[in-house]
Amino acid sequence: MAPEAVALGEEKIRQEQGRRLTEARKAAGYKSAREAALMNGWNENTYRAHEKGRRTIGLDDAQRYSRRFHSRGAACSAQSLLFGDDAPDGDDRPGRHIIPIMGFVGAGGDIEPDYEQVPPEGLDQIELHQPCGLARDPIGFRIRGESMMPRYNDGEIVIVERDQPYATDSMIGLEAVVRTAKGNRYLKRIKVGSRRNTFDLVSLGAVATMESVRIAWASPVLMIIPNVGLRRKRL
Repeated sequence: MAPEAVALGEEKIRQEQGRRLTEARKAAGYKSAREAALMNGWNENTYRAHEKGRRTIGLDDAQRYSRRFHSRGAACSAQSLLFGDDAPDGDDRPGRHIIPIMGFVGAGGDIEPDYEQVPPEGLDQIELHQPCGLARDPIGFRIRGESMMPRYNDGEIVIVERDQPYATDSMIGLEAVVRTAKGNRYLKRIKVGSRRNTFDLVSLGAVATMESVRIAWASPVLMIIPNVGLRRKRL
């Protein structure tokens, strides 16, 4: 085959990949390529080149894009982004429940998220074998500490929503993963604080209540997953 024909074939593949990627991004609710890149921590120039068909999408990028877009409701997979309707059979089906693990949550000691440098797709991933009926964008945290025993054990995983679902004062009495204004992350029960715009963080064990804490982010626990029945996917 002539080099010109090969080049035209490769260009067509890139354009088709870009078209499918653009459709998936719009289906996921992102208004622009820039918004998708910025909100997910992707290199904007690389992502734009993929959408414009100027650069071939590799498998790693396709998996990264499809995980994020599928979590927001788009019916796509890495295989469909790469190959379209001719996608080969594989294990990258939209029906799977792949949940990123975003680090540790303290059930006792402090966890400082700023030092974890967690990418949007997580430090690790787990796959649930059964439909879980979770929110559109679930994430997980591995428990470190024993202050919430016996309900939450060290090493287990709690599933929450990535974005805070509602106001913190609507979570009174709920057990949630919280990030304080000082930047530490905990798994605690939220109660009303004694000062304005503060909350008390209560443990189930003998650990003293953290009083009058300012909360920057909170998300109630949706599910607890023990270290069984999971398949981990190392990035």
